[in-house]
Amino acid sequence: KSSARFVVLGGRVIAAHEYIAKDGDFRTNVAAKPKVRAKKYAPRFEKMAIQATSAFGLEFGGVDMLIHGRTPYVTEVNFPCNFVRAQKFLQCDIAFEMVQYLQRKASRLSKTFVHEKF
Repeated sequence: KSSARFVVLGGRVIAAHEYIAKDGDFRTNVAAKPKVRAKKYAPRFEKMAIQATSAFGLEFGGVDMLIHGRTPYVTEVNFPCNFVRAQKFLQCDIAFEMVQYLQRKASRLSKTFVHEKF
């Protein structure tokens, strides 16, 4: 038994991992040190995570899914989300990616305002 967590930023999945349930328990994300592993999911699962984030008008979020066979079920979209766990276990710098995303967005917005007449 497992569940998936997708970290979405700016319309793309920047990290994904799987929580694995301990023997005899159906819950996957309950311990202080859950069993976690990096996992590359099918593009359609990533697309669903991106769409779920967008449906809430979010640019950043953590999307949890249960996957039964080949069928994904979105269970929740979290904002803010605890990206620190993903960052630690996957050894990817999500915080840095967020800062870069915001810098690019600020740059685009400032160019828009410069060209507008007030």
